[in-house]
Amino acid sequence: MKRISRKPICTMMIVLAGCTSHQKPPSIPPELLKGAVLSPAKMQAGCLLPEPSLLDAVRVPTTIEMNIKVGASGHPVDARILKSTGYAVLDDAFVSAAKNCSFSPATANGTPTDYWYKLPYTWAPKQNFAGPSRCFPLPYPRSALFSGETDTVKVEFRLHSNSPTIETRFTSAQKIPVLTQLSVSAVERCFDHSEVRQGLDVERWYSVSFDWRIRE
Repeated sequence: MKRISRKPICTMMIVLAGCTSHQKPPSIPPELLKGAVLSPAKMQAGCLLPEPSLLDAVRVPTTIEMNIKVGASGHPVDARILKSTGYAVLDDAFVSAAKNCSFSPATANGTPTDYWYKLPYTWAPKQNFAGPSRCFPLPYPRSALFSGETDTVKVEFRLHSNSPTIETRFTSAQKIPVLTQLSVSAVERCFDHSEVRQGLDVERWYSVSFDWRIRE
């Protein structure tokens, strides 16, 4: 079986933080593996990270792992720390952030069901959290994973002073629709949060690159 690694490499005049993630597909709860046709929960784009001031306080590369219970409605109903950052205030901030994320619910034989979704995140000190790096990276889409599809997608975006929406354009090396759509959605949905605009100039083009690779 292939081991999956998602490595979004983000540049926006400087390297953006929070853009590197090594993440396997979420595990399926054993209690659901009893003859049912299962579809795991999916995290939606635009899941906001804790405040940059908290993330910038670390002095060494830091990882947190959480288990998020996604209800049949698609809303998180619980979140637990599997691997702590070592700082209670950071752990609490991540739990609060996770509970505000949106998901497509898991289904068993087509019926929405509760699901424990594993969410890891790693970042390094003194990195600049700006623009799309303010949100959790998205996991590798399962359809592309099973097909062995890879791509590098460059998404350019700019803000307008007279509009709450952002303008985007993109280029795709392999033109894989699911990876292109997910990359663009990751940028657009992150800007649904007004605080993501902080520190960015209006009417100026920025870019962020998503490098979707499957490691053997």
